[in-house]
Amino acid sequence: MKLRLIMLYITITGTLYAQNLLPMFTVSPNPICTGQQVQVTDVSQGNPVSWSYSVQPQGFGPFTPPPTTFAVQNPSFVFNQPGTYTISLIISNGNQSSPKYSQTFTVLQGPNANITPNNVNTCIGGNTVGINVQTGGGPGTGPLTYSWSNGSNTSSISVSPSVSTIYTCVISSTNGCSIVRTASVSVSNPSVSITGLPSSICPGNPAFLLANTTGPAPYTYTWSNNLGNASSISTSVAGVYQVTVTNGLNCTGTQSYNLISSPNISINVVSNPSVLCQGNSATLTASGAATYTWDNSSNSPNISVSPTVNTTYTVVGSYATCNGTAVITISTAINPTLSISTSTNGFCRGNSATLSISGASSYTWQAPVSGSSNSVVISPNANTTYSVRGANPGCPFKTASITINVLPSPVIQVSSNYTQVCLGEPVALVASGANTYTWNTGLNTPIIIVTPTATTVYSVSSQNTNGCSATASITIIASICEGLAQNKIAALKLYPQPAHSILYIDSPLKGQITLLDLQGRIHTQMPLEIGHNNLTLAGLQAGYYLLRINSETGLQYQGIYIY
Repeated sequence: MKLRLIMLYITITGTLYAQNLLPMFTVSPNPICTGQQVQVTDVSQGNPVSWSYSVQPQGFGPFTPPPTTFAVQNPSFVFNQPGTYTISLIISNGNQSSPKYSQTFTVLQGPNANITPNNVNTCIGGNTVGINVQTGGGPGTGPLTYSWSNGSNTSSISVSPSVSTIYTCVISSTNGCSIVRTASVSVSNPSVSITGLPSSICPGNPAFLLANTTGPAPYTYTWSNNLGNASSISTSVAGVYQVTVTNGLNCTGTQSYNLISSPNISINVVSNPSVLCQGNSATLTASGAATYTWDNSSNSPNISVSPTVNTTYTVVGSYATCNGTAVITISTAINPTLSISTSTNGFCRGNSATLSISGASSYTWQAPVSGSSNSVVISPNANTTYSVRGANPGCPFKTASITINVLPSPVIQVSSNYTQVCLGEPVALVASGANTYTWNTGLNTPIIIVTPTATTVYSVSSQNTNGCSATASITIIASICEGLAQNKIAALKLYPQPAHSILYIDSPLKGQITLLDLQGRIHTQMPLEIGHNNLTLAGLQAGYYLLRINSETGLQYQGIYIY
């Protein structure tokens, strides 16, 4: 009678444990509008450890799209199409899964509208800027209402701000959906610069002043002293000259230029490119004079050079009776020779390694990693090739690659027929998936018998021949039990325990019996028949053994002691 009560208790508690998984969630807001984010919040009961959401548009027929799935506890998503959707949730505690729980919610069509232009340049006192809301039509878009940040409620506004301003408009439709659109109006005066040729007037000779500006054309120019309204003027008099430029936005800018008289003129020289790769050429361009003489005897304002080392070039410029000198140094670089290395030769799955690159001055790592440093940390799960680009200034980039071969780690599994036992009751733990094992109990056999006196985590680790290791664990819950201890293999009776020369097995099922020692070696195999079975133990050394029973109910283990 006690045996039946204990077996009934195990069955009932297992059923209650499954029923305690109660999936539930909330959806906020509901209904929502297209383009608006919906938040799903899990409020399930039963301490789930995994969640599986599916989002399915309601519909029928072969054209219904497949559901979208999410595996996070509290997903959020945005719907761009109106309609009615169903969210379903299945939770799991790692051993069992719950029934499906579903909710439906509605996505309303939001306004289809945008602001144009959404980025405008203007200036203080410039033209008035018009900003308009343009609607795209479609359901749920009209009639629309507008609420601008400047207080206007029309679809178009005209503004002339004194500072850069962002204008915001809340656009609402009759179904309660709204969208927010913005337009940026940047306020700035055009920049104006003046270039002198030459930069210092040569006595007795004219100089040319050229005005440059920004913003859209057309431009108008007003020079001081009534010197004209063209973009450039000519003068033979030293002094301060000022120009005011108005662009197409009616924005104005003013700049002054101090033209001094000097027998020396300023010569400017630039290089394109500014840094040169060995074996290539650069063009040196001089300006600020009428004639030029380079240190290589060339008289052109532009010369081509091909230095193999850092080299300085000199040019003398002349304008009438005035002269000036400029120098420029061209830096050279060599083509990079890349070398990539790894911090480890043998790489085990789940570990990390550092890849290092040398041979250039700048680097760009390619997918699946990124960055511009000379090293990256990697953790691949499969054989992966990593590439990096390296470059020296002025030289084309080179590419180096390295393939990391990921060595397999042992896949260890540890199991027991029971994870809940009585205090002090022996239970067999079986490890598989490797050749050698090391338990946290100090034992190194694939099968161990433990007698926990409290809830205990047992772990086992292994290292394979390539040096990779793995660990697995199992938790055995030990609790106080009332009544007589019993054999937990359902519907089987094993006696006597401990056994000596023979073990009797009464079974309502047919199957196979295998007796193993703690090293996993098989000592006896015999068919399991319905009714009474005798397992001979003669000749076996005393100690713990593992009885593996393979029947219609599945694979089960039972530890026995032979004396």
